[in-house]
Amino acid sequence: MKKLILSTLLVIATGNSAIELAEIEAAVDANKDEKNLKKATIEIDTKNFYSLAISENEITLPVASKDLLTPLAYQAKVLKRKQPFKVKHQFTGLELSKTELKERLVMTVDNLQNWVKGKDTRAFDEIFDLYQLNGFNEKGNMQFTAYYTPIFPVNETKSEDFQYPIYITTTEKDTSNQYLTTKLWASKENTAKVINMQGSGYLQFPNGEKKLVAFRKEILDDVQKPKKDADFGENIYLPYKGITKGSVGVPLTANRSIAVDPKYIPYGSCVLAKVPVVNEKGKRVGYENRILFAQDTGGMIKKMHVDLYYGIGDEAAERAMFMNRYSKMWLILAKP
Repeated sequence: MKKLILSTLLVIATGNSAIELAEIEAAVDANKDEKNLKKATIEIDTKNFYSLAISENEITLPVASKDLLTPLAYQAKVLKRKQPFKVKHQFTGLELSKTELKERLVMTVDNLQNWVKGKDTRAFDEIFDLYQLNGFNEKGNMQFTAYYTPIFPVNETKSEDFQYPIYITTTEKDTSNQYLTTKLWASKENTAKVINMQGSGYLQFPNGEKKLVAFRKEILDDVQKPKKDADFGENIYLPYKGITKGSVGVPLTANRSIAVDPKYIPYGSCVLAKVPVVNEKGKRVGYENRILFAQDTGGMIKKMHVDLYYGIGDEAAERAMFMNRYSKMWLILAKP
């Protein structure tokens, strides 16, 4: 373990700076249902403001792992775009222009690839600087939740086992230049709700075939609307080819990709996180230091909140269900 001086990337203070990590997690534990959990988070977050600070922390530096190469390649792809940043950033403590930030992020990905491959044998802290996200209450408390890609059974015909409508857009258009839809039937009533919440999902047909779909509200005006279906607006999906991708258009990597608020954590960035480890009963049993990659976002992901992608199917769903914890995170930047 090495002691590092960490420049603070973002600092969020609260009106009650005495709130500790254990107290925040106790508040979360006391509010298990979705409604109260959301309320608890809002109460923690309402009086935040930004300021700059310098702090000393002890962290465990990461170990080079070959499984980092795939998400690193995707980060390089994101950063090669002329405009990888889709929103205006609101940083304090990081005195870099948008151009300078992009250059440092590109250099970071290149240096991490060389470090993982063993081409650069220097110690991690000799190659990279770490900038702490101070999160809630100036103590580095970032909110960690998790998400996944669900799989739901569907059929082309309605039956006793398949009663809930799902509409999939097609590439064909009608005479009004609107996309046609095909109607499927889901076996579970919450199919649309869960896919909307997770961002995308697989529809599995009786023959085993899977189709990846995602809800996109912005396409509703261009889609032919069926008559007498009040739920159509929440049940219309755009089919995707390939595998689950994040909002920046690259495939997500289980246990490595995170959804972020891009106003505060830029797309294409690499972070070192002290990821909470939660058991099957929802109890935190420890932490795991891991390099993560900002490749997605979500409507509920605001400010100092990150959502860790766990993968596809029921096992990922069970793990994601219990993840709502607070821990620490550092932005990795190559030394200039």
